[in-house]
Amino acid sequence: MVNGLKQNLEEKKNGISTKSKQFFTTLEVERYKLGTLMKKNISVKFGFYFKDKNEVISTATNNKHFPPKQLKNIKPKIYSVLKGLESENILKAKDIILKIDKFKIKNVYDVFKARTKLKWNSIVNIEVKRNTQVLNYDLKIKSFDNWKRKQSRIGIHVEKKAGFIVVSSVDMMSSALPEFLSDSTLKVGDQLVSINGKNINELEDFFLSIQDMVPGIIVNFKFLRDNFPMEEDIRIISFNEFIKLNRKFCKQYWPKSVSGLLVKEYEDNDFYLNEKYKQKILRPEWNTKKVLKIAKKGIKKGRYKLTKAGKLSTRKKQIRFIS
Repeated sequence: MVNGLKQNLEEKKNGISTKSKQFFTTLEVERYKLGTLMKKNISVKFGFYFKDKNEVISTATNNKHFPPKQLKNIKPKIYSVLKGLESENILKAKDIILKIDKFKIKNVYDVFKARTKLKWNSIVNIEVKRNTQVLNYDLKIKSFDNWKRKQSRIGIHVEKKAGFIVVSSVDMMSSALPEFLSDSTLKVGDQLVSINGKNINELEDFFLSIQDMVPGIIVNFKFLRDNFPMEEDIRIISFNEFIKLNRKFCKQYWPKSVSGLLVKEYEDNDFYLNEKYKQKILRPEWNTKKVLKIAKKGIKKGRYKLTKAGKLSTRKKQIRFIS
């Protein structure tokens, strides 16, 4: 069976160099043996947030983004409920989740684990503790397509620094930075003053403002950049728009030999791509002309920084571009 798979993979890779063919054939066979060949398993999303110290944990996120120990140490207490999704008007902030269908919930890790056992287009029973009452609700989970249309992709992260709420990072392919080479509306270090007229003095002020940021609306941000007052109106995009932007980015900036595989693996793996796996796929392409060209543009736009050792320094990893 493995030999047959290798032959089929070879036939599908017309136009790719012999070296690349061998690389991807080997990679795919390894993944086939592990029983993980492009399995599509998108976990159910609930449309509410938890909170861990200085960050919010969205149920839109894959649990692989977090160390298990971190999620196991977070109490399953709902921090805020997003507008427009299934949990709105049913679950409330401060509800403590006790049970999801037959799964007992003791921490946020249990919530993430239970999600993978549920199905879209189904009714899920959720038991919560609200104040002193234990309540049961049947939550009607709609389709994954519905979630993609209604889940926002904001892309702004903040931290408290010297008593002020400042931007700590901005995600690409998000409301704040739609395109890889577009100008970022907000930048790292910007000090937030207000969002839609509401003052941002604490981290919670920002976190609570997120629940109102539904796709399609325009949100007004006032902030200080180098002590100079500025203002930006940002259109909130949906997760559906994010997926399209990410596909465009991969096809436009990565060689054909890897772009399709990156997109499919990312989307089929519940919107999570293991960093080691990603580096393994991309390593043969780092020093190609196309990648080096976009790397230089990315440096000029501040997406990356080049170290003395000839590596691109990103928020996640240092990538060697100059051998």
